[in-house]
Amino acid sequence: MELSLTSALKQNSTAALEEAYSIHHAQLYSFIYHKTQSAYLAEEVVQLTFIRLWKQRDQLKENVALQIQLFGPLENSHWPSPNLYCWPKDQKLRYPCSKESIKGCFRAQQS
Repeated sequence: MELSLTSALKQNSTAALEEAYSIHHAQLYSFIYHKTQSAYLAEEVVQLTFIRLWKQRDQLKENVALQIQLFGPLENSHWPSPNLYCWPKDQKLRYPCSKESIKGCFRAQQS
């Protein structure tokens, strides 16, 4: 099924994008939330992941499961420590997280 979903995405099917979102959203969100302990970052990165999927749909590999293509870049990203507050609301989130973007984070003040 995932391979036919990949084919449909490559053929510009928005219905396939919606199906991919409904299948993988919760799993991606849980993965990112576990890494960052931030609901805000998890939701942002999930949305950016699906934006990237749509923009790069012509580069999808039809012989590789969509789940692998979605999670691969996320597993190789550098995630901020849950003890860091990253990307204050006045700054744009950079995706995927990189060592350079983490340098801009600041430690939470201890109470």
